[in-house]
Amino acid sequence: QYNKETKDRQGSDHMADYVIEMLHITKEFPGIIANDDITLRLKRGEIHALLGENGAGKSTLLLQAAQDIAKAGYRVLYVSGEESESQLRRRAARILNEIHENIWVHSTSHLNEVLTAIDELDPTLIILDSIQTFFLDEYPSRPGSPTQVLECTNAIMKIAKNPNHP
Repeated sequence: QYNKETKDRQGSDHMADYVIEMLHITKEFPGIIANDDITLRLKRGEIHALLGENGAGKSTLLLQAAQDIAKAGYRVLYVSGEESESQLRRRAARILNEIHENIWVHSTSHLNEVLTAIDELDPTLIILDSIQTFFLDEYPSRPGSPTQVLECTNAIMKIAKNPNHP
């Protein structure tokens, strides 16, 4: 479920404690449980990292979250630095059956392109799949270097903390 606003005891509007709250997420494929009873709660302006081995269900969980938020009428930007758009769409179709029209899928590791897409779309949720693959032009080091990971994270954090974005 996606919570956007709640009312306090006096009836005034304010942001809910969690802007995204998904409870008891489970996803099974024949012979394997990808996600089992996961709870995901996000507050506005937070940045989270999902860590795990390849095949642990991180992308599956992120696609499920994107789909639920998109179905609630909110825009989601899902950017993969490792997979092409067609690979990501095929995987999403396998997991979700179909990708909701409010999910914009991009494939790039160039964070400057992602920042432009964020300005154009003004999404409620931004998912960067594999932050270690992204880079910013302003820093001459290679993607995955400590400098690039730090600066890419800082650029996204500035957006997340900006009160003019959802």
